[in-house]
Amino acid sequence: MAVNETAARVSAIKESSLDLSREESLNKIESALSIYYNHLIEYVIENIKEEFAKARRLPRITKPISIILSGGTSLPKGFSGRFKQILDRLKLPVSVGSVRMASQPLRSVAKGALVAASADEGKK
Repeated sequence: MAVNETAARVSAIKESSLDLSREESLNKIESALSIYYNHLIEYVIENIKEEFAKARRLPRITKPISIILSGGTSLPKGFSGRFKQILDRLKLPVSVGSVRMASQPLRSVAKGALVAASADEGKK
C-alpha cells in the first residue's frame, strides 16, 4: 500500500474516523483517503457528464434535479460537502438543486438495484 498500512487498517479508519470536511491536520492515511475520495468523486461526475453528452435524446429538464448520495462510500463525515464542492467546480450540463444523503444510504443501494433489475425483467 502507498501508506505502508494494511488494507484492513485503512478500511477501519475510513469507516470509523475519516472526516472529509477537514482539510488540515490529516495523518498519512486520512490524507491518502482524502485524495482517493477527490478522484473518485471527480470520476463519477465526469462520467455523468459523458453520459449526458452521449445521449441522443435528452428529456427537457426545466427544474433543478436533486442528487441523492448513497452507499458505503458516501458514509464518511463530510462526504456530501466534498461532493458539492467538486460538483460546483466541474458543473453538470443540467441545473442541480439539492445534494443530500439518502435516509438509509446502505439500504438505498440495494433498493435501487432491485428497481433496476425489475425494470430489466419487464423489458424481456
